[in-house]
Amino acid sequence: MSKAFSFIRDFLTKNLRYKLFSVVVALIGWFLVMNTINPVEIQSYSATVSVADAASLAEKGYVVTDIDKLANARVSVRVSGTRPGLDELRKPENKSRIHAVVNASSIDIDPNDTFPKQYTVAVTPQLPGGIYVYSYQIESYYPASVTITVDRLKTVTKTLEVSSDGKVEGDYLVNAPVCDVSEVSVSGPSSALGRIANVKAVIDIKDATTTVNSSVPVVAYDADGKEIAELTFEPSVIDVMVPIYKRGTVKVNTPSVKGELPPNIKLKGLTVEPNVISVLGDEQTIDSVDAITPDEVDLSSVTVDNTVISIDCTQKLKDEGLRPEAIDGAVIDVTVNIELENAHSIDISKEAISISGLKEGLNATIESESVSIELGGAPEPVAVSALSPTIDLTALEEGEYELPLLLTIPEGYGVRNNAKVKVNIVSEVQEQSTEETTEEMSETESEPETEETTE
Repeated sequence: MSKAFSFIRDFLTKNLRYKLFSVVVALIGWFLVMNTINPVEIQSYSATVSVADAASLAEKGYVVTDIDKLANARVSVRVSGTRPGLDELRKPENKSRIHAVVNASSIDIDPNDTFPKQYTVAVTPQLPGGIYVYSYQIESYYPASVTITVDRLKTVTKTLEVSSDGKVEGDYLVNAPVCDVSEVSVSGPSSALGRIANVKAVIDIKDATTTVNSSVPVVAYDADGKEIAELTFEPSVIDVMVPIYKRGTVKVNTPSVKGELPPNIKLKGLTVEPNVISVLGDEQTIDSVDAITPDEVDLSSVTVDNTVISIDCTQKLKDEGLRPEAIDGAVIDVTVNIELENAHSIDISKEAISISGLKEGLNATIESESVSIELGGAPEPVAVSALSPTIDLTALEEGEYELPLLLTIPEGYGVRNNAKVKVNIVSEVQEQSTEETTEEMSETESEPETEETTE
């Protein structure tokens, strides 16, 4: 091992001056050979065009409107170099870096000009640097300039239209998109701003089965529905939500009861209408909830005029994670079916009905000849006068009405059905005029006819 170490040490340290001289001579010889074997050549390359220092133009309130057009333009560049160097430059990763630059800050803009305006601007080809040890020389390029279009840079505020796109399969309800943004700032060339027909944010809901939340880009369109690309937006992306619910039905169970009915009234049963509610919710909840039970029915509230009790089941549905499909909620009617003991029918003639609350200057006529009620309770008969049948005309104007018959029910009795009375209200002036007309017609009809004799 020591002999090998000694050999390496001697090789690196002895005759060092001669060894360095040999390396220099070898390098010079290599360059001479390379220049002799690989002489300088010229090749043509296609360069893309880009705009530099566009920010300085924007600071002045202007913008280049045809950058997309410039991106498709090409400048032919003739480059000289050795064959290995040119071969290296021809590689895709290096060739793609050859480009021609248009310096926007070099444009001399007169604010009094009419815009948009075209300017002829020189291009400067640029080659990729740092490609090994090769050097290159741009011999020529064509064209030496390009035409660009400059317009005034403006910002306007536009109303944002938010919509959804795509179909939802199955029995689902898709609500309107929800978004906190109603307006956006749009910046860009004045000519492009003038082409805006609408600014939209469209969220994709295709085949969705649950509420969709997504960040959606803002896009401007012209009158033909084409996107206007040279604009910027603030905000450029917005959050949109589309509530999507599955439809289903939930059965309404018959509620339990509390409290007591008035004396001599028996409960026959309860009828629920509707007994099925259309609901909305997520798929799992819809499939898991079959029925709800409304709040208890208080029998003590059952009176002559109230045998139908309305119950709002909206909160019951919310407690299950559902909501009614109907906008006005989930209200059901529970009919309390009652039965009277010792029930018998009583006919009340219109002559026995009193009128109260009639406005001054009006007359009322009861059109119903009679009405029937079913009275039950104690077995003793009840006179009609003891019931004090009355109709209340308070605050009513001229017209025809069907009003409930108000009764005074003796203790221990109950009424099963609530009778209604038809009444016609007219003004006294109209009634008097009608009576006078009737009298005149009667007098005319009663006058004897006289015969004229012709001599």
